[in-house]
Amino acid sequence: MNRFSELRFGYQTGFLSLTRSIGNPGLLPDVSGRQGFSRLRYVVDHTDDPTLPRQGFLLQSRFEFYDANPGATEHFPLAEIRSGVFQRVSRISSLFLLASGGSTMGYRGTGLPTFGLGGPQRLAAYGTNELLANQYFLSSQVTFIA
Repeated sequence: MNRFSELRFGYQTGFLSLTRSIGNPGLLPDVSGRQGFSRLRYVVDHTDDPTLPRQGFLLQSRFEFYDANPGATEHFPLAEIRSGVFQRVSRISSLFLLASGGSTMGYRGTGLPTFGLGGPQRLAAYGTNELLANQYFLSSQVTFIA
C-alpha cells in the first residue's frame, strides 16, 4: 500500500492442543484438533518509534473466518481492532490512549473462547490469557515519563 500501511491476506492451518492446568474442568475442557482460518489483516502505523512510540497513531485490524477450530460446532467469523493514539506532552512525557475490541459476531459454537486478555500488555494484573471471552472491549490511558 505505502510505507505507513500494510494489507495481508492468507490462510493458516495447524494442529492445536490445549490442556487446562488449573480451574474447573467443566468450564474449560481439554481440546485438540485442526485449526484453520482465512485472515485479512490491515495495519496503519503513523508512529515515531516501533518499540515505544511517543507521537502518532496506530490501527491494527483483522478479520478471520474459521472453517475448523478444536471444540467448535460451526464455522464462525472473528473481527478485532486495536488502536492507539500517542501524544507527546513535554520533552520527556507522553500520553497514550489505547483501545481494542473484538467479537465473533454472535456465534457461540466457537469451541474455546477466542480472545484472551491478561498478561504484561493487556491487563497486567491478570495472568496471560486468564480472562477468556468471545467478545471484549478494552480501553486504557497511560502517561509515560522517561
